[in-house]
Parts: sequence; structure tokens; C-alpha cells
Amino acid sequence: MRPVASAELYVIVDLNKRTTGTPANVPLRGIEPAALLVRDDVRIVEGRMFRFGTNEAVVGRSANRQFAGVDLGSDFKSGNLTIRIVGVFESGGSAAETEIWCDSRLIQGVYQRGNSYQSVLASLDSPSSFDTFKNWLTTIRS
Repeated sequence: MRPVASAELYVIVDLNKRTTGTPANVPLRGIEPAALLVRDDVRIVEGRMFRFGTNEAVVGRSANRQFAGVDLGSDFKSGNLTIRIVGVFESGGSAAETEIWCDSRLIQGVYQRGNSYQSVLASLDSPSSFDTFKNWLTTIRS
């Protein structure tokens, strides 16, 4: 296995709870194609994976069940953003299932985030490579 990393960012959007109709904060996460290599527990259970470079998204199973407006085939709108929900995913019951995922570049543009990311999720080639990775992270300069 080769080391893989995925830069990600997220914004909070409001969705209404199905049970009460009251608004709740839900993460909209922008991912890169490598995210599916790093997050190997994610699988599409309805529909399909979104296409990068489009206004498509997938929604986690838990978010799909709890919130209105993110049904398969629906258009979700938040401010200047409109995305089509094309798939539902599961991730072994992790917190990711409470999120909506789309192309990170879409979020960067709509929410004026430039080329910034908030986190990098990495999968190393072996546990012994962690120190090398840590040392690289602590010495990089912009």
C-alpha cells in the first residue's frame, strides 16, 4: 500500500429535522477523490458516488434519515449553493454518516475559501512511517 492523503474542508449548513421541523446544524464536507482511498469503510448504499467537478453530493445514511431536504434525487439549497443528492453512503456507523459530501472545490468557490482546507486525512504505508510523516509535518514551511 502507498501513502495516501486527502485534504478536506467543511461548512455548517442548516437542515430541518424530519421529526420536529426545527433547524439543526449539519456538516457539508468537501472532499478530494483520494478521500475514498483513505476512508476505506465508506460505501454507497443507494444511488451513486457524486462526480467531482459537478454540483452533486452524497449524504450519509444518518443525515438522510434525520433531516428533510436531502433525499436521493433532491436538490439541496443553502445560500448560493445548490447541489443534487445523487447517493447515500454508510461508513460503519461513524460520525461521517451525519454529513453531506461534495467536491471540495465547489465549497471553496461558493463559500469564498480560496484554496484552503481545514484538515488532511492520511493513510500511511505502515505504522513505522508515522515518525517520518510527523517530522515532515512539523518542518514544512509555506
